[in-house]
Amino acid sequence: MSRRTRSSLVLVVWSMVLHSGELLACGGGYRSDGALGSDEQLLRSPRTSFLAELHHAFPKTEDRFDARSWDWLRRTEQITQYAGRVDLGAALAAAGVPRARNAGIQMGYVSVREHLRNYHQQLRVYRQRTRWMTEERRKRVEIPVLVAPEVPDGLPREFGLYLGGAIAWHMGDVKEARHQWRAVLALPVEQRKYRSVWAAYMLGRSYVGKDTDQMVKWFGSARRLAAAGFSDSTGLAAASLGWLGQVALGRGDTLAAIKLYVGQLGPSDASAAASLRICASRLLKAGGKELDRAAHNELARGVLAAHLVAGADTFWIASGETGREHVQAWLEAVEKAGVRELPGASRLGWAAYRTGLMGQAQRWADRAPKHDVIACWIRAKLSLRAGKLDRAAEQLAVALEAPAPAEHTGDDNQRQKAWFLRSLGRDLASLRLSRRQYIEALNLLLTHGHSGMYLVERVLTLDELIAYVDARPKDRRISRVRDGLARRLVRVGRWQEARGYLPLKTQKRLDDYIAAIRKGHNAKLTKAERAEAFWTAAQAARKWGRELMGYAICWYGGERDGTFYPWRELPRTSAKSGFTAAPASEDERRRVGHHRPSLPEHWHHLYEAVAHAWSACELMPDNDAKTARMLCEAGTWIKYRDPQAANPFYQALVLRCGDTELGKEAARLRWFPKIALDPKK
Repeated sequence: MSRRTRSSLVLVVWSMVLHSGELLACGGGYRSDGALGSDEQLLRSPRTSFLAELHHAFPKTEDRFDARSWDWLRRTEQITQYAGRVDLGAALAAAGVPRARNAGIQMGYVSVREHLRNYHQQLRVYRQRTRWMTEERRKRVEIPVLVAPEVPDGLPREFGLYLGGAIAWHMGDVKEARHQWRAVLALPVEQRKYRSVWAAYMLGRSYVGKDTDQMVKWFGSARRLAAAGFSDSTGLAAASLGWLGQVALGRGDTLAAIKLYVGQLGPSDASAAASLRICASRLLKAGGKELDRAAHNELARGVLAAHLVAGADTFWIASGETGREHVQAWLEAVEKAGVRELPGASRLGWAAYRTGLMGQAQRWADRAPKHDVIACWIRAKLSLRAGKLDRAAEQLAVALEAPAPAEHTGDDNQRQKAWFLRSLGRDLASLRLSRRQYIEALNLLLTHGHSGMYLVERVLTLDELIAYVDARPKDRRISRVRDGLARRLVRVGRWQEARGYLPLKTQKRLDDYIAAIRKGHNAKLTKAERAEAFWTAAQAARKWGRELMGYAICWYGGERDGTFYPWRELPRTSAKSGFTAAPASEDERRRVGHHRPSLPEHWHHLYEAVAHAWSACELMPDNDAKTARMLCEAGTWIKYRDPQAANPFYQALVLRCGDTELGKEAARLRWFPKIALDPKK
């Protein structure tokens, strides 16, 4: 192949690389810096969850019964089996039972529980299979039958009696089950530490839908026993409140049900949250006097505020029930109730803002404490909508400094406040950026958990980045900034400077990569030696290129022309506000244009590897098996992501190495043959 032909192929490759229009995916392993979005993002309401809002309204108190945070994917039978084994092991250890004997007794207990669990699984499958069957077809399907297991030997008296009652319950013998559970409660106090709450709770369960007085009696007994210190390893005392709430809800007393469900609420008790959602929905649908009664009830006010603020989240799909009409009705009911002290005033303003009631949002935000985080946020958003950008920036700064309310300092509320501060920091950074306060914007993003890579990769100059990083040698928040600076320096060829900002492991990889490139350009060496060096550089770029020179930003959705966040480069007007809230300045656009990558950034390192591979192949002889292998492998790296850029390697494989096996196969297939790539490279 002539040198002229080779040069033409090089031009074709890089013409396609530099103007490639279709990349199939962005590089993995990098976070998209989603901090600086459009006006709609800047003005929209933050999202929250109903459960988080409930925990804000009702912080957990010390005397509240513990509702266990079981994963919904785990069946009730599995929870009971696990908790029962833990309790049994503790009881046997306290009784001085040897470890080997202890383990054997536990295994016997587990086998009975497993037997009951398998029966429930079979019954569940049967119900699913026959749900839509006709009566005639259902009769042909065998119904699972439970064979009563024996209570294993060696169990403490309370465990044996309770398990016997559980077996009778599953067999449908409710009378015998009650007899066994009452026998548990008749034992001396010191002999029923672990199963008293369980027995009282199941006695209450046995009367659900049959005798309300007995149900209330035994569920109350379960809660008293738990409060007295008897074991409640699965949160049955709190669960009993849920059953009572269901009864209250059935007789139409929604406010009484709310009180019970709030008592059931635990750290992650999704069942109580779902029940409270139902209560809030019923009150809003009822409206009128029911809503007026709820407005005078402190617990109902907290639940409804959480319901309306959260809107549609993972626990609720019917977002229409939390729309503007219901928010308006609830705000009118609260106004009518004349409540003077309302800790959740800012939440009502939030619900109003979320549904577009801006006047109401302003009113309720003004009623909240001056330094309330949510109230400050609402005031800032309303200032943005009014075009008062300086005022909005001041209010966002105040919100970022606002302390957590003294009455809401639990872990859940602290986490929620941190989430709000993250959103506030992003919004204020957008305003700072539009005023060319680049360092202040970067500080805000890093302080509040954002990557800041748009500023690092597109806006700040290398000298500004170097000064920023050097001034903060021990600041852990800027580790990504340091990495981004190092990669930018590598991309522009300032390798020695980049080395000082890389970890030791990466420094060694950079040294090897640069040494291979320099060796490849050393004209004093033979072509074979230089080709081997370029090929080594290509493999290094392919394997380690992301951490050495890769871009730390990507736009999921297809950044194809080298621009990043195009809405920051072009003037735009918000459809909602009618103005541009945080416009990109001329200086910002100029900087972004200057720092635009010359290669598609999604796979920048891979195109560098391809370039080194082409340099290696140019130095290799024609119709050589090794040359064919290198052309085929390098083309394979990008043949799926960018077929046009891979095509010159295919052409070279056919034209230069047509007599080799790979060349012949490529000519037959009219594309690259399948080869096994080295997984280590």
